[in-house]
Amino acid sequence: MKQDINLYQARFRPRRQWLSARQLGLLLLVLTGVLLLLTLQMYRARDAALAQSGQLEQQQQALQQEVDRLKQQLDARMADDRWIRREAALRQSVNEYRTLIDQVAERRFGGGEGFSGPLAALTELGSDRVWLERILLSQRDIELQGAALDAVSVPEYFERLKQLRVFADHAFERFEIRRSPRYDWKLEFTMATREQSND
Repeated sequence: MKQDINLYQARFRPRRQWLSARQLGLLLLVLTGVLLLLTLQMYRARDAALAQSGQLEQQQQALQQEVDRLKQQLDARMADDRWIRREAALRQSVNEYRTLIDQVAERRFGGGEGFSGPLAALTELGSDRVWLERILLSQRDIELQGAALDAVSVPEYFERLKQLRVFADHAFERFEIRRSPRYDWKLEFTMATREQSND
C-alpha cells in the first residue's frame, strides 16, 4: 500500500523560536537594569525637589517674618498720634486765622475803627510756621501770644512785625519763648509792649 505525505503542511514546517531561554534571561536582566536606573533617577529627582521645596519654604518663612516686622512698624507709626494732633492744631490755627480775617473784614472790633488796622496788619504776616493764639489790643498796649514750629521762626516773625507801620510807634518790652508744656512739637511765645500782663 502506498501513501503520499505532503511535507509542505504547516505541521511539518520547522518552528521558529524567537527567543531562547538564555536570550530571554538576558533581556529580563537588561529590562531590570533599565528599571533600576529609572527608579534611581526618580529618587534623585524627588530628593532634589524636596531640597528645593525646603529652601523655598525657608525663603517664604523669612519673607513672612519680614512682612510681619514691617506691619508691626506700620502699626506702631499709626498708633503714634503726634502727627494727627499736630495736624489738628494747625487746622485749628488756620480756622482761627480765617475767623480773624472775617471779623476784621466785617469791622467787628473797636466799633469798626480802632483795632481794624492792627488786626489787618497781623493777618498780612501769615506764616505756615508761626501762628497767633491770643491777641490783646488796647489804645496803649499790645500783647501777642502764639506758637511756632521752631525757634528760628519767632525772631523772624518779630522782625517782620516791627517793620509794619501800624506798630512803628509801639516799643515791645517783653519777648518770651518757651517750650509748650502740653505739646513737645511746638514752641510758645509772647510779645508785649508792657512788662507784665494784667490778667
